[in-house]
Amino acid sequence: MPSSHPLRGRKKRRLAVLSALLLILLGFVIWVIHSNTVPTLTEVSIPAEGLPAGFDGFRAVQISDLHDAEFGKDHEKTLDLIRKAEPDVIFLTGDMIDKRRTDVALTVSFVEQAVEIAPCYYVTGNHEGRSPASVYAELEEALISLGVTVLHGEAVTLERGGDSITLAGIDSPAFRHGETASPDLSDLCGNGYTILLAHHPESVAKYAEAGADLVFSGHVHGGQFRLPFVGGLYGPGQGLFPDYDGGLYAIPAAEGETLLYVSRGLGNSRFPIRFANRPEVILAVLEAQ
Repeated sequence: MPSSHPLRGRKKRRLAVLSALLLILLGFVIWVIHSNTVPTLTEVSIPAEGLPAGFDGFRAVQISDLHDAEFGKDHEKTLDLIRKAEPDVIFLTGDMIDKRRTDVALTVSFVEQAVEIAPCYYVTGNHEGRSPASVYAELEEALISLGVTVLHGEAVTLERGGDSITLAGIDSPAFRHGETASPDLSDLCGNGYTILLAHHPESVAKYAEAGADLVFSGHVHGGQFRLPFVGGLYGPGQGLFPDYDGGLYAIPAAEGETLLYVSRGLGNSRFPIRFANRPEVILAVLEAQ
């Protein structure tokens, strides 16, 4: 019986290798698309030294760097994650809009549904600060009409279980619209246990010096591209391989330490693709120590 032609066998092997490579490439493309379009819920327990007992188990959802993105029809993917988290409050930590492709109505439609889940508190990011004044005015007016508490260098009191804490919020340094307060951070953070909403994590040393107990920030988009065992590739205000690209950090302070949580955020801006860096909704559960 004649043996198989060697060229025919070689072609079969090449076809098999090519098919395997195409399947790997297809899987990679699907993974990248999924990791850019399907947000995840990241739950973190935060050991809060000095937190009043009434706030033990306090559940805060953080939404950061939305950049006018929409996940699912009418934001359903993001809102479903928030409902699943069952938050006591929702913190909106800046860059809800994108100065390059602003769609205020799209972002407002998200917030309109979020406020039905839990009270919302908002601070500005650099994209709000660098958007035209009329655009930001439209956004803030809509947020306030929906019942969102907008914090321009201000503090409010939160109450739970017979106890109270301070929630403070500051504008991005890029914010230049209107007459807003230029607060003394020490005054904002000097009244009992204080949570500070501040878009920029690179200024955490200043927040710690002022006495903030817990800070929620964003801005870095998780470093945009994340590398195994390395973390984020680049962070605005921090450069290559940023120190604060996502997750929980403990910062030495004059008394004890300040905890910083940095959200990887939801949307993208100048660079439209993330790598190994899914958009995230944060659920922070505070644990009194």
